[in-house]
Amino acid sequence: MADFKRMRNSVLRSVRERMVSGNYDEITKLNSVKTVSDVVVIAGKRLSAEDIYGYYETVAAIQDDDVRTLGAVGELVDGDVYESFGEEERERYVLALSAFYKKLKAEVNERAAKARERGASAQAENASAVSGKEK
Repeated sequence: MADFKRMRNSVLRSVRERMVSGNYDEITKLNSVKTVSDVVVIAGKRLSAEDIYGYYETVAAIQDDDVRTLGAVGELVDGDVYESFGEEERERYVLALSAFYKKLKAEVNERAAKARERGASAQAENASAVSGKEK
């Protein structure tokens, strides 16, 4: 119960800070990437919506480039954070980023599939409209 109260207070504090600062861009980013509705903690740091959105954009770019896919998780590693850790912490950090990459990759693929479906249905509608005019 104490953990829930701490988490709730943290969320409320974050919302209040955004309201006071007028930072609504973060709210827009929260809504644009559904993964950010989760609390993501990597290397002991809770990622902001902007951090997560940046990771999302990186993963989306990686998905578009077959060559980059081989070192995908490596591209998400923050060199300064990585270098500050010992061996075990580095392994945990990379594993956490791997899990996060997997989650973002699934979301990128889901969005790409939906975009392809929308494109295919739009082409079918256009073809149907053109064939209707030819008759």
